[in-house]
Amino acid sequence: MKKYLINILYGFLAWLIPFVASFFFYTREGELTINILFFKSIMIVVGSFSAAFLLVSYFKKINADYFTQIEVMYLAIPAMSIAVGTALENKK
Repeated sequence: MKKYLINILYGFLAWLIPFVASFFFYTREGELTINILFFKSIMIVVGSFSAAFLLVSYFKKINADYFTQIEVMYLAIPAMSIAVGTALENKK
């Protein structure tokens, strides 16, 4: 049960950090104080850095065997992408 609560907490923090950061770019009336494209770029960077920090802190607690067991399975992702791409290219 504790594992699920920790996962929910990390998920909540992944949402909360960019949400709180966005408050600094709005007025009390709800108007954006900077260009919308610049705001979106900042939010992508904030979300990426906070996600990276949360991932590193989460995976520090995971057993190292997990990575050796799952890394081979992740090779299936590019293999399937290459197969589908090749099939679509040959279809032309």
